[in-house]
Amino acid sequence: MPEPLEYQIIKDLQESLRAISIVSGFFHDVNRVAVKLDADAKIEELIGSSGLRPFIILEIETEIFQHFPSEQLRLRMPFTVHFVNDTDPTEDDDLLRSHLRASADIEKAISVDITRGKLAHETKIVGREKRDYEGQLIWSLISIEILNNRTYGEPNG
Repeated sequence: MPEPLEYQIIKDLQESLRAISIVSGFFHDVNRVAVKLDADAKIEELIGSSGLRPFIILEIETEIFQHFPSEQLRLRMPFTVHFVNDTDPTEDDDLLRSHLRASADIEKAISVDITRGKLAHETKIVGREKRDYEGQLIWSLISIEILNNRTYGEPNG
């Protein structure tokens, strides 16, 4: 039996983010193991001064089910993409530049295929927020939403 469509969609999103590399026209090189679905799984690879940078965590928010006649369903899947990277505190504009570069990389990565391998209707960025820690670590929060249309009662497609 195939995995649920939503799981396949999330895995496609994860693979898109793992493809972020300077050679492919992005601002960053992201190590494949630094794109996490579970922040607690092997977190030691990410934290501390020797942790992988940048790293990305996909946080799944509360999903919204909208029902239509004939058992049709529109599922709104909101996520927060946490993009964490080191910055240079001696440069006045580095926090903002790093945040906007992270946002640009996420937007470019998810827009390569907004249908997540033809499993979803669309993927879009709906907001972003910049946080920093002690002026040295940028923590960009990029809110995205994936819309999936399917038949209710058929989560595997």
